[in-house]
Amino acid sequence: MSDVKFVPGLATSLISVGKLVQKNLSVCFGKEDCKIVDSKGDTVVTGARDGGLYRLRAAGAAMKATESRHRENCQHQWHRRLGHRESPAIERILKEILANGIKASTADPCLYVRGGDCKVYLLVYVDDLLVASSSEGEILKIFNSLNVDLDLTSLVSVRHFLGLEVKREQGVFKICLQQYIEKLVSNHGMSDAKGVRSPMDPGYLKCVETGEVLEDATQYRSLVGGLLYLAVVARPDIANTAAVLGRKCCGPTQCDWTAAKRVLRYLKRTSTYFLVAGGNPGQRLNGYSDGDWAGEPDNRESTSGSVFFFGGSAISWASRKQASVTLSSMEAEYVALSEACQEAIWLRKLLSDLGEAQTEPTVIREDNQGYLAFVKSERVSRKSKHIDTRQKFVQELCVKKVIDLVYCPSDCMIADVMTKPLGPTKHTKFCEDLGLQQ
Repeated sequence: MSDVKFVPGLATSLISVGKLVQKNLSVCFGKEDCKIVDSKGDTVVTGARDGGLYRLRAAGAAMKATESRHRENCQHQWHRRLGHRESPAIERILKEILANGIKASTADPCLYVRGGDCKVYLLVYVDDLLVASSSEGEILKIFNSLNVDLDLTSLVSVRHFLGLEVKREQGVFKICLQQYIEKLVSNHGMSDAKGVRSPMDPGYLKCVETGEVLEDATQYRSLVGGLLYLAVVARPDIANTAAVLGRKCCGPTQCDWTAAKRVLRYLKRTSTYFLVAGGNPGQRLNGYSDGDWAGEPDNRESTSGSVFFFGGSAISWASRKQASVTLSSMEAEYVALSEACQEAIWLRKLLSDLGEAQTEPTVIREDNQGYLAFVKSERVSRKSKHIDTRQKFVQELCVKKVIDLVYCPSDCMIADVMTKPLGPTKHTKFCEDLGLQQ
């Protein structure tokens, strides 16, 4: 219970659920209360609902120990922090950054940019800073300026940042999570397991015999939390797998647990994979969009998948279940593309803040020719008028030259790996296309 997210400006602190999951704790939410339990099933913290928040109070001995260490905490609120600086110190950091002529990005509140002949990019996560510039002297100048009033530590070239292992070789960055994966595999007793070539069996979603519901789902939820972290930061190859398993957290079965352990076997085999960033400076922003129609056997909902590339590397990917049931494969593709277009708009805005404005339309590849013909037509039929808003949204972006839709054969549709489990051969091919190397 030592990890709590501190957010400046809030009257209370927020518990980092992701950190709790990593420590084999699970959070159970009810309509009017909640509790946090450990791996043995013992309740560590209880809380009552207050509007849209749950105010927590430690149970038993844990509460007494906490009160002795943190006298400022009231008995109705859990004020613990991650060892970060307090709010005034963080505010001073931001004030010093702005004083150096570095402006906040309009696309991302954690990004600060200074243009000109010598560009400077600065990322801020609480009190962890990452500075990038073409001039080492400029980086040193900024560090010295910030270090006047702040006690900063310079780690020179980035090697680790927020859990990521970063290497720079031959003009490209290689992002890896080997240590994190090895720890995740070891924590779940899979160090001696045999590796597999794909994270999920393609037949998993069609499995009828799911087995009994797990009596204690703590370990399953802890594992899924670790997989989601991996999928978000640097392992797009397991994005769909983590999303599918995440939908089972309420009542995982033995079949779900077996599928989750298979992912660990895959990660054990591919723990040395790294995501390549850079390598093709001339590549403009482009993306792939795909949809898996009615892939969920229980409710026949579809899945959207998208991947965007810039400068020779994958910079954004997504795998998410669509919010409504679609009536045809074309409609599922339409929903997926409209979501991809929203991401493309945001990425163009972000790149503009970075001084890489996209003056040409962003190419988005799609593998449904009937859908592409439908986008370009003005015809409204009985079967399509209920998705008229999405149609007009995509058409408007095409007319304004924001995006350009291009046909892509299904065998080359990289976003396919974001929509459903694939066989080993196809999965390995798309891993290479995503920029994952060994």
